[in-house]
Amino acid sequence: MGVLRAATHHLGSQAAYESWLCLCPGDGVHPRTGALVAFLTHWTALSVDPQMRRPNGWPVRTCAFVKPNLFTNPVPQPYPGVDRLKVAHCRVEDLEETATKNLLILCTHSHAPLKACWNAVQAERKVMVVLPCCQHLEIPKGTEIVRGYSDGKILSPRREILIYEAV
Repeated sequence: MGVLRAATHHLGSQAAYESWLCLCPGDGVHPRTGALVAFLTHWTALSVDPQMRRPNGWPVRTCAFVKPNLFTNPVPQPYPGVDRLKVAHCRVEDLEETATKNLLILCTHSHAPLKACWNAVQAERKVMVVLPCCQHLEIPKGTEIVRGYSDGKILSPRREILIYEAV
C-alpha cells in the first residue's frame, strides 16, 4: 500500500484519468501488489515473479530448475477473479517484450535488479517507486531519484521510499 500511495501522490490526480501499465516485479507467490493496484485503480497491473504459485486449472510450462508446484511462463496471463491483473511466471529479465505509453514500476521489497525492472517494458513515460529490501540498489542508467523519504505508516524496519524518473 505504501508504494501505491507514494506513486499516486507523486503522479498527481491527473494520473487517475490516464492509462497506465503498472509493473510489479518480484510480487511473490501471490500477486498482492498487482491485485491491490487492480482493485484500487483503473490501471492494468502486471505482476512478475518466478516463484508465483500456479492457480488451479492453468497450463503448466516447466523448466528443470522449477519446483513441481511452480511454473514459468514469460507471457502475461489474466489472473482468475481479478480484472485488469495479469501475471507472468518468470524473472522480470525474461518477460515477453511489451510496450506502453505510461509505465509505473512498483518494487515492493523486490529482489529483482532495478536495471532489469527499468528495461523490462518500453514506454514513453516511466516512473519507478522502490521500497528497498536487502540488496544494494544500483540506479538504472538514464534515471535519477526525484524523491526519497521514510514512510512511518509502513510497518517494517525497511520503510524508505525512493521514486525514480528518466532524465
